[in-house]
Amino acid sequence: MLADELESWSRRTGIDARFSTSGIDRVLPGRISHNLAAVLNETLSNIEKHARATLVRVSVVVMPDCLEMEIRDNGAGFSIDEQSMSSYQASGRLGLLTMKERAESVGGRFSIASSPDGTVVRITVPRTAMEQP
Repeated sequence: MLADELESWSRRTGIDARFSTSGIDRVLPGRISHNLAAVLNETLSNIEKHARATLVRVSVVVMPDCLEMEIRDNGAGFSIDEQSMSSYQASGRLGLLTMKERAESVGGRFSIASSPDGTVVRITVPRTAMEQP
């Protein structure tokens, strides 16, 4: 599902995109796959609109204690300090807040790091959350 969405987005935008997985030995619970897909779509939308990226890499890795989805681009980056985040919220740009809420809704954590060389969005979901229906 995630790989198909990424491939479709790449064809539509012309931005090179690569997908990799490791350690996934079963279908993820629907609530987790749904929220991962929503975060992926929001991130891809932001990349398309703002990043000026030429490459996006998405990886989903299941480790003994957690699942981690990482979305990395080579775009322009942006400021993510407290003042900037407040400004984004005040102007109605709630995508980052929504992504954080989606991660937390499945017991996970959201992190983002950005520099002039690109941005990395990471969702980490503990194994215990993946085992719940």
